[in-house]
Amino acid sequence: MDIQRLTTIQAPPVDRLHNDILWHIFTLNTDVKGFQQSFNRPVRFQERHPISITRCSSQVCRKWRGVIVASPSIWASLIDLDVFNTRKDDRWMDEVMRRSGKSCLSVIGGRDPNTDWGRHPASRKFFISLLTNHWARVRNFDIVFKTSDFDASLWNVFWTTPSPHLEAFIFKNVVRASPFPPQFQSEGDVLFSNHAPLLRVFQGWSIRFDYRASWIGNLRDLTLTFILNVQEALDVLSQAPGLEKVALFPCEVNSAVHVPHHLPKVSLPRLQHIVIRGMVVEVATLLGRIIPAAICELEVHLGRSEGNTPEAQACFRNLVLLVFQFIDRSFKAMGVTECSVEVASSFFRCTVPRVGAADCAPFIIVFQTNSPIHLGLIFPARYSKAITSMIFIPRVEHPDPTRDTFLLSIVSVKTLVLSPLAVVHIEELSRENGLIWPLLNEVELRYLGPLDRRTQDNLVSFLLRRQRAGVPVVFDITNRGSIGRRKTNWALLDDVEGLKVIWKDSGAVLEYICGSGHPERLDFSSDSELY
Repeated sequence: MDIQRLTTIQAPPVDRLHNDILWHIFTLNTDVKGFQQSFNRPVRFQERHPISITRCSSQVCRKWRGVIVASPSIWASLIDLDVFNTRKDDRWMDEVMRRSGKSCLSVIGGRDPNTDWGRHPASRKFFISLLTNHWARVRNFDIVFKTSDFDASLWNVFWTTPSPHLEAFIFKNVVRASPFPPQFQSEGDVLFSNHAPLLRVFQGWSIRFDYRASWIGNLRDLTLTFILNVQEALDVLSQAPGLEKVALFPCEVNSAVHVPHHLPKVSLPRLQHIVIRGMVVEVATLLGRIIPAAICELEVHLGRSEGNTPEAQACFRNLVLLVFQFIDRSFKAMGVTECSVEVASSFFRCTVPRVGAADCAPFIIVFQTNSPIHLGLIFPARYSKAITSMIFIPRVEHPDPTRDTFLLSIVSVKTLVLSPLAVVHIEELSRENGLIWPLLNEVELRYLGPLDRRTQDNLVSFLLRRQRAGVPVVFDITNRGSIGRRKTNWALLDDVEGLKVIWKDSGAVLEYICGSGHPERLDFSSDSELY
């Protein structure tokens, strides 16, 4: 009795966990997709993979091994073709499948940019067996496909086999030619034999099928690419009123092809995130017909320029107005009081932190185009005072009659990231309007090459003006994001007496107070460590 009590007392606390709690912990450790998204490759990638963690956990003690080995659902969640790709034979793959029993399978592959599982004999054999013999068991299917030399008959399973357990189907094709044969790209064929009652996520690249499938109405996340025109895309969306996330890459049409103007609008009251890539006509038409939730993130990425014809310019202006309305509507619904913006010659991003949700991703609007963006036309003026941080990095000069008004209106900005060209803009604006941005306390420069004399003079003038007005800034010369990583001699800043200059070196933050007598500390023209 005493021996038994002593053993109980000396046992570690984890040994007292109930088997159900242990099972839950081990199940959390099988999140292969979360691991791949968060892990910083390539440091000990294989050793920390959920497969390795599960295998090691099963060897800790008899109790843990009993829980893991007796849980087919744990093993059924560990099918990662990128890891199987590193094995010299298929015995480990067969062992995982054997231990998975009859549980529903989660399959992932192709997320590692350094490997191509489709060309590895063992992974290839395993994948063919999986589709041929076990497709009806698949719950989550997340594959990036990099080869096109599989036998065409392999893909029959997607169209001819019901998928009663399928919850997520993500199939990204990154090869030039579609892996699917022509007979499986007609509108008469229905994916999953028209039976996928649990399907909520469908992200298909270059897959054409009958868009009247019964399972479309249950979707929450939908991606369709390159095989739909605008009218077809809207028709699909109208069948899925519960959509929360949509990504549409409509097929590009010849500019002479007429896009109907009287297409019906589609109400998607739960839609919280839209991604659209394509030509300006298709993108503007789609965006103008979709009615999302009041708060809806938006990413617009325009393809090649369609020229400066009056029609193209009018369509672009309409698209800018639509993006403006998205920002205005979402900001009003969120009650935005703080945000940040990033502006380049043909790029705009607006980011809003989620109030009371520190772990949640921020709200984002992105607009990327081949045409210059006028700041005053895309961002609602009534929210300009909410901007506390701005990245302003134009690299080419282009006329923007709204730029100065916009820059003068962001009176609450505290941090500023500039390109050399932006420095010239800002200093010219300061000379004409006196002190601007009274709350500004930190400035950073990015994308630096050798500083020309014009940029040097404007930079020193801007910093001196603030120093003398009693509203100095901290100047960050780390040069994050520089493409050229060129070295710079910053000794010219020593004339701005009292200016605090900071930079990051090997993880440490270093600083120098200008005018303190050691300007050589700012000479990095031959330093290999700073950048």
